[in-house]
Amino acid sequence: MKRKSIIHKTIIGTILFYMLLVFFSASFAVDNKVDWVKLKKESQNILQKDSNDIMANFHYIISLSNTGMIEEAYNHIDYIKENISLENLNKLLEPYITGLENDSDNILYLNYAAFGATLNSEYKSSIPYFKRLVELEPENIWIRNFLAATYLEIKEYGFAENEAKAALEIKNNNYSHLILALIHYEKGKYIDALIELGRSGELAKKILFD
Repeated sequence: MKRKSIIHKTIIGTILFYMLLVFFSASFAVDNKVDWVKLKKESQNILQKDSNDIMANFHYIISLSNTGMIEEAYNHIDYIKENISLENLNKLLEPYITGLENDSDNILYLNYAAFGATLNSEYKSSIPYFKRLVELEPENIWIRNFLAATYLEIKEYGFAENEAKAALEIKNNNYSHLILALIHYEKGKYIDALIELGRSGELAKKILFD
């Protein structure tokens, strides 16, 4: 009887857990569009009470990244790597990423998978998720830039340059210029690198030298 009780509790607990996942996703996503500003505010509210809340820290990163707050995103990525257990984060993200098997176009889950892999320095693993996000949200220059930055990390300079330039065609922004500067530098095109560095404004100083 005791074993049945434990099994029943386990089943009920599992069902409730997945119901919470669905509810959480629905609260920030409407028609598969994520309200990143809302998610950022909710994350900040949680972090004010508990600065070590793992998912709130992660949500803060992906909301910053999707709203073009690049300097803040990189700063918080460093904070997570120094203060948060990536092993525990991976465990929390696992059911969401598994959920992509049945919901492969879920923008929130794709962000979980892409940025989760990035935090673990698994750049090649993150690329298919970033590419799918670009397909679903072609006007999101920030995700396109993170795809370019990921290609840069694995020395796929041609792909990186294509994505950064594609982002610039949509909207001029400092992040694309910074990525192009780094690409040109790695390819030994130092004059082009300096030109793009100048076009990146203060972002280069804040990310690379602060």
